[in-house]
Parts: sequence; C-alpha cells; structure tokens
Amino acid sequence: MPLSQTLVKDSAGKLLKVYRGEHGRHTDYIQTELPTVSFGCREIATNYAVNPNRPYHQVEVSRLISAYLNITRPVFNNPHDSYVDYDDLVGLVGLTPTNLLFRRFGEVVVVTDAWQQMCNDSQRQWPSVEELLSSRPDLMSQLCIQIYPLLDDAGFIKLASSLGFDGAIHMGSGIGNGNAEYRVFDEGQIFILGVELL
Repeated sequence: MPLSQTLVKDSAGKLLKVYRGEHGRHTDYIQTELPTVSFGCREIATNYAVNPNRPYHQVEVSRLISAYLNITRPVFNNPHDSYVDYDDLVGLVGLTPTNLLFRRFGEVVVVTDAWQQMCNDSQRQWPSVEELLSSRPDLMSQLCIQIYPLLDDAGFIKLASSLGFDGAIHMGSGIGNGNAEYRVFDEGQIFILGVELL
C-alpha cells in the first residue's frame, strides 16, 4: 500500500486525516504559491479557508480538503518545534548550504531568543548573521532558525529533495503555533479523501 510507510499517523499508529484550507476560484486541484503543500488540523485549515494569510488574496470559494499524506523521510520531524538548531541543519544538509540559508534568512535569525542570548554571552551586539559568520563562525552553533521560511523557499526544497527528503513535520507558526503542520514536497504524496465547501 502506498501509505504503509508514511509517518503521518496518530498516536495509535493509524493513518492521520489532515486538512488544508483553500479559498481560490478553482476547486478541482490543489492551489499553492509555495514549493510545498501544507496540511494541519481542521480548525487551522478552516481559518485559512476563510481568512487568507496573504493580504492580496480574495476569498472566492472557501473549502476544506481532507487527505492522507505519504511522508516517509521528512527533513524535519518534530511536531513540537517550529525551529531548527544550526548544528542540526548542518547535519541535515551540510555546512555550506546551512551558512547560505542563515545568511539569506538573517532577518528571522536575529529576532530569536537564541540570537539575543548569543549576543549577551559574547558581550557584543552583532549587527548581522553575515558579520558573525565572517568574524566568529564558532558562535553559529548557538543559533537557530524558524522552519517555515526554509520550507517556503524553492532552493531549500530542491536541495532537500536531492538529499532524499520528501516532506516535513513540524510545529506551525502564527495562528498554527502549538499545532502540528505537515508539508509534502510533491502533490503525488497527497491522497485526497474529500472536499467540503464552507
């Protein structure tokens, strides 16, 4: 069975039904602007279906998609954490890609508690990730980054896919904070159970 090895299961080991909220005009296929497709609990998905998280989106047809997902090798597999530590990311994708990612998403790195603690410990207010990497790369191991910008980035998804990863399981951010979020890298991993118009 295609779903026999999926990690998207409940505490009893049974397939977990997950939900995705959409609000665009077309109802016969998945719509996304991102390189991954996300699912979660019914409550959060319903919110996204009626309240778009992008200000330029208009609600046309609110709907709730229920599905099973086939994720067998997630790049992140912790439904209780919305961050990944620098050293853990190095272990997953390598040192050079990790440094590039921390540079690219420096604005979300420097607002973390870990960044502030590192500055306090080193007794210096570093202005940027770029400067830290240039001057004290040894301090990078104290840092972390939110997971969602990585999973929204096509370059990271291409890299993760090339390394054999097929999705992610992590804690959501924003209104999804405190709830597990499931991301697939390919729509072929989605087994739709139903579409409910709201």
